[in-house]
Amino acid sequence: MAEKRRRLARLLTLAAAAVLLLGTAGVLFVSYQTANNLIHPERILPPPTPGTLNLSYENVTFNSTDGTRLTGWWIPADSTPADNRTVLFLHGFTSSKNQSLHVAPWLHGAGYNLLAFDFRAHGESEGEFTTVGDRERWDASAAAGYLQTRPDLVGCAPSCPFALMGWSMGGAVALLVAPDLPHLQAVVVDSPFSTLREASANAFTYFTGLPRWPFGPIAVWFAEQETRADLDQVTPVESIGRLRAPLLMIHGTADPVAPPSEHDRLKAAAEANGVPLTAWMVRDAAHVRGHGIVPEEYEQRVVAFLLREMPP
Repeated sequence: MAEKRRRLARLLTLAAAAVLLLGTAGVLFVSYQTANNLIHPERILPPPTPGTLNLSYENVTFNSTDGTRLTGWWIPADSTPADNRTVLFLHGFTSSKNQSLHVAPWLHGAGYNLLAFDFRAHGESEGEFTTVGDRERWDASAAAGYLQTRPDLVGCAPSCPFALMGWSMGGAVALLVAPDLPHLQAVVVDSPFSTLREASANAFTYFTGLPRWPFGPIAVWFAEQETRADLDQVTPVESIGRLRAPLLMIHGTADPVAPPSEHDRLKAAAEANGVPLTAWMVRDAAHVRGHGIVPEEYEQRVVAFLLREMPP
């Protein structure tokens, strides 16, 4: 009888070890697949285009710092020659230059040129994977350099004034690169995160549908190994303090990706360093949903800010 009990105990131990091993393997497999999906977002390709909104536009291409070919739209203002005021739009993670179509009509109506492009591994641009800000800062800097080469910007190149407008990841990238961009007159960011490490934790379930624990940290580790990106270098909360151009920062009170605590952290860092900041919390807005909830107020606030900081 004692021998049978010992044999049963050994079998139960082996069974428990097998279950634990299979469970661990399952978590690792799902985390790896999740990481692979995150760094290779599904590409959103035209249509629609600015032409769908009766806006004239030009397809443009330029190279990022590392040679990655980027694709974009140049949407000129109605003035002839083109007005020398331009907004450079930076889209969010998993989106594309198509996101700029939410803002193009009313920015165009206010007299601004618009340059929108696809970050690497998004839309029609080249790139094997996204780094959610680490290498995307190269793309944004290259776009700022490209707009200075536009032949229709008369009499100002290579020192044409422009503003940055970024949503979500694009907002974080705007805060990363803005302190080092010459001729930048204003910055508008909607739903940026303070650090990529924090954003990865906040947004994991939002983008994957999986529980943050145990999958989140493992998936992030796999993503870092695959891309060789350094999440700890993507820290808008540190770069925001070096910003000298006026900043309009927008967040939603119901944002699960960049929650109000992110807004507070960025706001505190900006104010501590004397950044000329206008902060606006949109009540009940989820992630980059402020314009959808209060479109008229959103457009009025952004245009008024741009006109004040970058007048005709």
